[in-house]
Amino acid sequence: MMKYEYIAGPGVIANVAYNLEMNTEDFQTNTGVQYFIRVWINALGGNIPYGDTVPGKGLIVSNVAYDLYIGNHNGIRYITYVATQPVTHFDDDLMVFINELKNNKIISDNDYLVKLDAGTRIIKGSSATFKVKKFQAAIKIESPAE
Repeated sequence: MMKYEYIAGPGVIANVAYNLEMNTEDFQTNTGVQYFIRVWINALGGNIPYGDTVPGKGLIVSNVAYDLYIGNHNGIRYITYVATQPVTHFDDDLMVFINELKNNKIISDNDYLVKLDAGTRIIKGSSATFKVKKFQAAIKIESPAE
């Protein structure tokens, strides 16, 4: 859950996002991140993620439509859901996005979460204030079925 305020000056291009670093290998033999799942809850100034939109694979969560983009940058795969309108209070389960990717065979059931973070990335401009009013995350650990 994240509730925030973003004040952007003229010309600022940025995003507010959850970033999930994923790996396809067992955590014990983990070689680092192999791909990212990102959920952009705000794309400011016309910012777009790496890759192209995937028609028909968007998602509606809590009455907000998210477009799906898939692409590569510097050899790493990026899978990004982008809210079509700013979401300043996100209180949804990120598993909704992950399960949709699994159901569409975009990611595997066997992939592992390496790291979860959230924040902003300014692409252009410098006059911006990002104030997080509330943040909470919980990770449920489940053993793989044997």
